[in-house]
Amino acid sequence: MKYRRKIEVVADVLSAAQERTKKTHIMYRGNLSYKVLNVYLGAVTKANLVGFDEATGSYMITEKGRMFLAVFKKYKRLVSLLERRYSSVKKEQTLLEKMCFAADLPNKNALFNDRVDSVRGN
Repeated sequence: MKYRRKIEVVADVLSAAQERTKKTHIMYRGNLSYKVLNVYLGAVTKANLVGFDEATGSYMITEKGRMFLAVFKKYKRLVSLLERRYSSVKKEQTLLEKMCFAADLPNKNALFNDRVDSVRGN
């Protein structure tokens, strides 16, 4: 199970509120418990990312919320690109380690024992 970052939960809440929607719809689309939903709805409302219409009891994303989602989409693309690059670098590192350690190199314990022996005069 992969845990979401707070910013990802905010993006899920905003995505669910792109059209006028009730709290339960946001809760289900955002895959949130009622308690967690209330915390996040309070935060995004206070940040003016979502507005609340008391007459209909519904939530609606604001222009600031739309800007947040646009920036978030760019952020997610960059994170994905970095994760792919990091994976590639790790594969190269593994290849180099296999090439290096396939040779008969002394391990740390052997080097330590050699140092101890030289100090003891053996």
